[in-house]
Amino acid sequence: MKLTTLLTLGAVVALAYGLCLLVLPLNLLSLYGITTGAAQLFLARLLGAACGVMGLLLWSARSFTEVAARRAFVSAFLVYNVAGLVVSILGVTGGVMNAVGWSTVAIHAFFGIGFAAHQLRKPEPA
Repeated sequence: MKLTTLLTLGAVVALAYGLCLLVLPLNLLSLYGITTGAAQLFLARLLGAACGVMGLLLWSARSFTEVAARRAFVSAFLVYNVAGLVVSILGVTGGVMNAVGWSTVAIHAFFGIGFAAHQLRKPEPA
């Protein structure tokens, strides 16, 4: 998959999750079986803001032409997705999330593999 396509997909997913967590945190958290209180709603909205920023960064990175800048984004989002994968697996296996949480595991695995593949290959021109 081309890096531009991966960045676009990442941006769309991050923006969608970010918007849902900001606007409808209760609905999204309940879908994952996460009990909600004031602290959970606050953290969900804070995560939504972070996802929104990540989405905007990923969208912007699509137009970067400098190889070093593109590689920096690939490295950063590889680290994020590996960390997200570990945290998501722990969340599902620890009973924090229900079986729908495996979708989060799959999303982080997909993007982690995608960014790892780009990290390992010769930089492609923009």
